[in-house]
Amino acid sequence: MKIPARLIVAAVLVLFAWWDASIAVLVPPTGGPAPSQEVRALAAPVDASKMLPHDRKYMSAFYEALGYVLERDGERDKPLIGTTEQFARFHAGSLQLSIDKKAVGKYAGLGESVDEVFVGAAGADVQAVTPEVRGKIADACRALAWKFAVHGDE
Repeated sequence: MKIPARLIVAAVLVLFAWWDASIAVLVPPTGGPAPSQEVRALAAPVDASKMLPHDRKYMSAFYEALGYVLERDGERDKPLIGTTEQFARFHAGSLQLSIDKKAVGKYAGLGESVDEVFVGAAGADVQAVTPEVRGKIADACRALAWKFAVHGDE
């Protein structure tokens, strides 16, 4: 008698829960300290004041996580994001995966102003993502996370 794979998976999950086992998963920290005024100024092109609070919270968490992933990538022996063009594709792909298609364009000009933040931080020309450039892009992510947070209208 062949045992279906789904029953094996279910049994393993039950055993995992029974033994109180857990899998260590790194999760981006949330609600960290406020970025400096200089970093917050990077997000000046973005006007989040007309966004719904739940959309702002979602976008804040998105950019906080994006910055976290970018910094973790920089700790790899060979980072996956090696140029600003690769970051732009990573950013665009992440947005496409995380934003419902029907919500795209919900806030006129938002995408363009977010792009302006990254251009202001790292420049418009394609370049290598050195530790310095990675830090600037991560600062832009922190600035956006702060700006989108409901307290970010300062």
